[in-house]
Amino acid sequence: MATHRLPEGRSIEDLCLFEDEFLQAVERTLIGACEAESKKVPEGLEENIRKSWDAHKTLANKAEKRSKSEKPEKEEEKKTAGRWFKDVAKELIDDEASKVVLARTYAEICRETSPSPANRERLKDAKALCSEIAEKLSIPALRASKTIEVKPIT
Repeated sequence: MATHRLPEGRSIEDLCLFEDEFLQAVERTLIGACEAESKKVPEGLEENIRKSWDAHKTLANKAEKRSKSEKPEKEEEKKTAGRWFKDVAKELIDDEASKVVLARTYAEICRETSPSPANRERLKDAKALCSEIAEKLSIPALRASKTIEVKPIT
């Protein structure tokens, strides 16, 4: 089976196209992990996820702005979104949560999401990303049961 390596310091979660839906998926995944272990869901989970994500993005943006020749000041600045998810699960629910469940939940939420004006450009990105993945992995073309149309915003 063909594989494609992501760029250094990137995880599949870094390719998340819809941030709000991703954070909803993180919350649902952590709630599910709590319920599976009969643990109480922490108060303010949604808000704490958002704060942690915002802090992660700030560090990631700082690291990205540095030239590649400079070494980051902290190891933490190279943290991928996948690593962030693992860490936020440990921090907020004192347990691990499945990245596979996160991916499935994110896909389900995205299927339910109607394309808002803000998401229309991201849908184009999603189609381009899917095409690139299919090309790199030599996946044969399939006919979709449903076509996603991205109409111009008027």
